[in-house]
Amino acid sequence: MYRWGGRPCMNICLLFLLAGVTSVPASAVSFLLQDTDPFCFVEEVEEDSKILSGEYTRQKSSSDSVVVKITVTSPDNVNVWESEIKLGTHSFTTSLASHSSGKYNICVAVSGSRSKGLKNDKAIPISLTIDQKRTTMPENRAAKLKRQKVNGMEVFSFRDFGGQQKDVLRPPEYFQRVEGALTKLSDQISSVRNGVDHIIERFTRMSVTAENTHKRIWAFGALLVMFMLVTTWLQFRLLKSTLRQKKLV
Repeated sequence: MYRWGGRPCMNICLLFLLAGVTSVPASAVSFLLQDTDPFCFVEEVEEDSKILSGEYTRQKSSSDSVVVKITVTSPDNVNVWESEIKLGTHSFTTSLASHSSGKYNICVAVSGSRSKGLKNDKAIPISLTIDQKRTTMPENRAAKLKRQKVNGMEVFSFRDFGGQQKDVLRPPEYFQRVEGALTKLSDQISSVRNGVDHIIERFTRMSVTAENTHKRIWAFGALLVMFMLVTTWLQFRLLKSTLRQKKLV
């Protein structure tokens, strides 16, 4: 709790400041941190604001060894950013791209036990400023083409639109070398293509030859079987005729 003894006027002003800050959105605030309870205020973040940045200043006091932290919480109670407040003036930036717009709570608190507060003579003076950066793009102006001279030749420039010239026009010798390299590459591709065509042609001839050979083998096999059957039948007829002539049958 805030204490009334010592400097009552400062305490009364501090209470009014705390009530005003925690009830309306704020962009800048200065206060004395005298308690371990979080000192919070609200920053209304619009839909087109994607980055929340700010600057805090912690002045020297008799409580320099006390650890103070600042926390930014989204409307859906998600801890967006947290850091320790160090001596001096420092800036911070946090992205809000994955969070919704609305009221963001920015709290400053002493890290540690909440059982004891800080005395008036050990209060920590802190100043905090919050800024919102939007992602809306300015209106596009009509493109104005300019010509500049490079090696005596006119080229188009885009430096007026945030670009930088990466290269200049090459001399004719450079393009001759490129053309020669492309010609060699084209010849190599033609050679590879001719080799592939030759292989395909050989494979086609081999396939035709193999198919014809397969047919010939089948035809020869069929004729051989027929010849064996006819020969066997003739031998059987001859043997039967011989046996009849000798009256063995």
